[in-house]
Amino acid sequence: MEKEPRRSLVVVLGAGASHDCYVKEYSPPPEKHFQPPLTSGLFQRASSFQNILTRYRYAVPAAAEFNRRVAQEGRASVEEYLKELNAEDDPICRRQFLHIGLYLQDLFSTISRTYLGGTNVPSAFISLVDQIYKANIRTQVLKQVALVTLNYDLFLEQAIATVFGKPLANIEEYAPFRAGWSLIKFHGSVNWGKRVRVPNEAFPRISGPAFQKTMRVIDQAPDGKLEFLDGCVVLDVKENKIYAPEFPCHYPALAVPVQEKYGPVCPPFHVDALRKALEAEEIALLIIGFSAQDQDLLDELKGAWPRIKWVNIVNGKRENGLETYERLKVAGLCPELYEPRGPFIENRGFADYVLQKDGLQHVLREMLG
Repeated sequence: MEKEPRRSLVVVLGAGASHDCYVKEYSPPPEKHFQPPLTSGLFQRASSFQNILTRYRYAVPAAAEFNRRVAQEGRASVEEYLKELNAEDDPICRRQFLHIGLYLQDLFSTISRTYLGGTNVPSAFISLVDQIYKANIRTQVLKQVALVTLNYDLFLEQAIATVFGKPLANIEEYAPFRAGWSLIKFHGSVNWGKRVRVPNEAFPRISGPAFQKTMRVIDQAPDGKLEFLDGCVVLDVKENKIYAPEFPCHYPALAVPVQEKYGPVCPPFHVDALRKALEAEEIALLIIGFSAQDQDLLDELKGAWPRIKWVNIVNGKRENGLETYERLKVAGLCPELYEPRGPFIENRGFADYVLQKDGLQHVLREMLG
């Protein structure tokens, strides 16, 4: 009699995963001007980013102020600056902060479509999902696979659609998107929207991109505040336009990166799917491009650490992986049996990890048996 699967695989992906998702052995060169940025590069001065930024006039002075600080001080923290901006009790500052959310939605939806060339283009994400699926076909040991991402882009949705033929058309389809598999976008997604109450009933139900409607509401609100209604929906992302025909106004359901931000943007049942995976008797934890500085996610994970039997950290250079390891240890997520000298901290990025024989393929054999 076959044993009931009792193991979960939890994959946590941060900005470094999207930044390094192009595999040169898989596909033609990407559109390098739209390489997914790390957090520090959100307001970079490249013309490709600036052309998007200028659509959101209140975001322009906010970005200029951040770049002024970088020029004067040599470096600056995006999260610290945006926390400061968000704390200002002023309608202009509130509009600037809200326009930054619209800019990030537009930027990362453009990156999702443009960088690799769209859906069905080979990427590290497609290879990740495919290798996990096929490894479990052979071993049948995984009860749950939780793909947990802090990124706003759509690369994982594209990978799921390519590997499983399963486009995720509504918010309920993410967790689970197939038996035992869930995609948890902890800090939101470019194609998710929160419904906004329109303060003026005479506000026209104009057709066209959703962000134009939202900008008009932000501009018309005397105090620069939005009132959100319950629920989160999947928006229709086409070219550089984001449509939501069933409701007149939406604001991006994503967490603008502010220092000490706390709490998921995804619906509660997505978090429940993660918690279900963390209830397994044995857990394999795979970390890719995640700096381990998001306390809200760490708090979800740390209760499971006694059952975490395997850890693998992929964060580019080994010293970056060691920094992640130290933060995980502080958070109580790495049992003492894991020594930082051990091979579980990789000295390579996401692309090489999925490509090379001693990378993901080898790790899955170790984790799954």
